[in-house]
Amino acid sequence: MSEKPRKYKSEIIDRIRKRTTLKTRLKVLNQMGFIDLITELGYREEKMWTDEEDPLLQKLCDLADIHTDRCLKNVKEWKDDGSPKEKIFTEDQVLKLLDECWEAADDYRDQIERIASGRSNFDKPTLPDKEEWIKENLN
Repeated sequence: MSEKPRKYKSEIIDRIRKRTTLKTRLKVLNQMGFIDLITELGYREEKMWTDEEDPLLQKLCDLADIHTDRCLKNVKEWKDDGSPKEKIFTEDQVLKLLDECWEAADDYRDQIERIASGRSNFDKPTLPDKEEWIKENLN
């Protein structure tokens, strides 16, 4: 194949891709993924679908479309939520947060005991400001 037809095909594919919506791209990706999955798991041979298998193929495509719609709904909700970024915690950070939670629980129990025994000026336990704690510990 000469370079010119290959370049022309590439340009056609680029133009098609630029006009293809995210929904269509995801539908095709999911449909192919569902179909490939049953082949990869050994439930069917790598061969063309027969007319008798059309109902199964249609069911796979319908399930993939449902999955695509769920994915797109999640993307929309994520955008509506302000597109929050992933925050990955290290093991040490998780352990530190757990320790702080245990300390807060112990402090809360101590406050309740002091109030119950009359050793406190408060009539209910005080809690740290949630927004302030988040800023200090999770950012």
